Amino acid sequence: MSTGGAAGAGGEGGSVRTDAGMPPVVCPLGPFTGMYSGEHHPTTGGTVVKANIAGTISLRFVAATKTTATVTATLMFPVGTTMGGITGTARGTFDCAEGMGSLSLPTPPAAPATVTTYIPTQLFNAIEGSFDIQLDASGHPGGTFSIRETLNPTLATGSGTWSAS
Repeated sequence: MSTGGAAGAGGEGGSVRTDAGMPPVVCPLGPFTGMYSGEHHPTTGGTVVKANIAGTISLRFVAATKTTATVTATLMFPVGTTMGGITGTARGTFDCAEGMGSLSLPTPPAAPATVTTYIPTQLFNAIEGSFDIQLDASGHPGGTFSIRETLNPTLATGSGTWSAS
């Protein structure tokens, strides 16, 4: 489902700024939705058990300056399935001139993000983490992510990829 547009497409999808003698700066603007997937090694599984995680990511890019955008992402996973996932809101920035940025999940005492895993029963753990943002050849955002449980950040970790359009 496409709710955003390719960077440079105009309107909600993106903008292109050109200065004389400079290459165009492509900045995605507006909403984008997509999916994330990866693995997590939860504390409750002794960190040796690998649990698959997946869900949706909904992003909104808003122009902050001529060459940067603020980004907010909401992460969810389908409730009632046996596939775990991340629930939370990540915030960050995107450098339009460099074509990259990052998002961070909040750290306590802010309301934490959580990861839910099934090994084999449902377990919830508070997490923190980050999401890298890059644009693909079509101007759609995507990248990698890494998470870690706040109570065991060294061993209870996860990672994966995400993409949106």
